[in-house]
Amino acid sequence: MIKSLIISAVLSSVLFFTGCQEKPAATSVKAVPAEATPAITQVIAEETIVDAGCGMCTYHIPGVEHCETWVNIDNKKLKVTGIEHSAHKSGLCKAGKHEVKITGSIAGDTIITKSIEVIK
Repeated sequence: MIKSLIISAVLSSVLFFTGCQEKPAATSVKAVPAEATPAITQVIAEETIVDAGCGMCTYHIPGVEHCETWVNIDNKKLKVTGIEHSAHKSGLCKAGKHEVKITGSIAGDTIITKSIEVIK
């Protein structure tokens, strides 16, 4: 019985002292400077047909190191963001350019996409 009391006391002490550690200070969230977020320069509200392909395999965009969907609007290559779109699953990777129907907003070198559909 004494052995049980000693074990209980030791375990209680361990739990008590390990639970009293100081909590880490809350991390602050830094705001992104306004100049880092490009302004929307064009809105594509109606479905528009444009060329699309893989940024790495089709368009050979410098700095792109994996397959991602890019479109060509007015001879400007834009990265597709805003929604999940797989260049592999949609057949855009290593298959050359395809036409897509797209809606969204152009901001810098990206298009914040609301919809995209590969035309087969």
